[in-house]
Amino acid sequence: MALNGAKPGEEAEFERWYDEVHIPEILSVPGFVSARRFRIVNTNVQGGGGWSNMSLYEIETDDLPGALGALQGALGPLTPAMDASASANLIGSEIRIFTA
Repeated sequence: MALNGAKPGEEAEFERWYDEVHIPEILSVPGFVSARRFRIVNTNVQGGGGWSNMSLYEIETDDLPGALGALQGALGPLTPAMDASASANLIGSEIRIFTA
């Protein structure tokens, strides 16, 4: 999961870069099978976190460290429109799935 957002006034460029450059870079890596983007509408993080966007990536691999290493090699530079001071990445491995 990635939490991030644009610098003030740079939202359009950030959205363009994320959709047209960054997501395709990520999905070019073997094992990365999907990406979903969300607009953050509420948070209970003390201080707010400063994020406006959340992206979830689905990874299917038996070699997570290898896939993450390949990801680092596939990524180009971040856009100057991104507020890197308000950015966080979290990586987890599935424990179980619950359905209604």
